Amino acid sequence: MKIVYCMNSLWVAGVEAITVAKANLLSEKGNQVWLVTCCNRYPSSPFPLSEKVVLRGIDFRDYKFPWNFLHLVFGLKKKLYELLCEIEPDVVISTGGVDKWIVPLRKSSWSTVREIHSVHDYRRYSNGSWRKKLSLRVGEFLEYKLINRFDRIVVLTEEARASWKSKANVCVIPDFCRFTSTSITQHVNKRIIAVGRMADEKNYPSLLRIVRIVFDRYPDWRLDILGDGADRPVIEDLINHYSLRDNVFLQGRQTNVQEWMAESSMMVLTSKYEGFAMVLVEAMTCGLPVVSYACPVGPKSIISDGVDGFLVSPGDEEAFASRICELIADHTLRRRMGSEAIKKAERFKPETVITQWVDLFKQLRLEKKA
Repeated sequence: MKIVYCMNSLWVAGVEAITVAKANLLSEKGNQVWLVTCCNRYPSSPFPLSEKVVLRGIDFRDYKFPWNFLHLVFGLKKKLYELLCEIEPDVVISTGGVDKWIVPLRKSSWSTVREIHSVHDYRRYSNGSWRKKLSLRVGEFLEYKLINRFDRIVVLTEEARASWKSKANVCVIPDFCRFTSTSITQHVNKRIIAVGRMADEKNYPSLLRIVRIVFDRYPDWRLDILGDGADRPVIEDLINHYSLRDNVFLQGRQTNVQEWMAESSMMVLTSKYEGFAMVLVEAMTCGLPVVSYACPVGPKSIISDGVDGFLVSPGDEEAFASRICELIADHTLRRRMGSEAIKKAERFKPETVITQWVDLFKQLRLEKKA
């Protein structure tokens, strides 16, 4: 089977990492797989890429409006369709922000799939003036109408699927965990870990207010935050403002996240929203109990509250701090929840998930022939 993944570019980010991992697995199963970047003419992969996967790039220049729109419609659209006609794929999967406006517009011999890795109405969580919010709602409406033209929409959780008005072409396939179970924590280090880019949706200010409560009771514990981003200066200022310099450490972007997790005793997540929160599964693979806001969408589909971690009502910082303190005070509880977390992570093994993708592709091919 010929499979093409379309994306903006290959950055060091979660969606790109899992896309490359899926491409590698599918190619190992005998499929011909292409990765096409729509905003990078000369792409290279920051992740290990199988020699069997073909990497191609198209040059989309981000001009100012309206020239970017004209280039998208008359430039990128033409180049992408020329490339797809050259490949003659069985299925084209759109994962990026640019290609989603192009892939479903023209009916072709190939099937089209849109992967949704975030809350589809994420714009509702954006801050700004009423004009900005109105424009975001209009953009959300147009995107919703366009995405429904895909043959399939793939979301990561049942909670995400329930948010779509029409569910006829929406199916659920979770991401898989790329971590192995070779690095397991012993729950002895007095370290809490958080992982994620420093952006508004990750809600780090809330996390800092939470750990300020925790460290008042347990000053010998620490929080390490792995990740970087535009909000780092704001977070640094808050660390100083809350007098947390001796307990909170910004470690930047790390390539050995699994090793960091294996040297920690619990994982925390305070996001306003998630697409799936794979970082929770990665932590569970390492035997970490997790404490997370029950934000849309993802944590409620991963964590069994009180079994392998704790779910906290979004914004309830006192309750969140209390759950962390509960785990700090009880080493046996950390170990028990960590053992259950390892069992939960088994559901997200690569082979289990990739089989669901192969089944979907086979079904789409049958529908095209019908």
